[in-house]
Amino acid sequence: MTEYERNAFVDGELVGQSRADALFELLESTEERERVAELRRLKEWLRLAYDRPPLPDRRHRRPHVG
Repeated sequence: MTEYERNAFVDGELVGQSRADALFELLESTEERERVAELRRLKEWLRLAYDRPPLPDRRHRRPHVG
């Protein structure tokens, strides 16, 4: 499976014969299953990291001088 196909599979974008081919390859290859699992973890970490950006730390702000 190419990197492009792997990403498309993880993103749920493969359909029809392309999806069937990817599933067959996953059944046959431990290495490919590990690559897909790692890619899924990475995408989940990125989603979580950017889902809610951290709020600014207001404890160290300078008081407003007007």
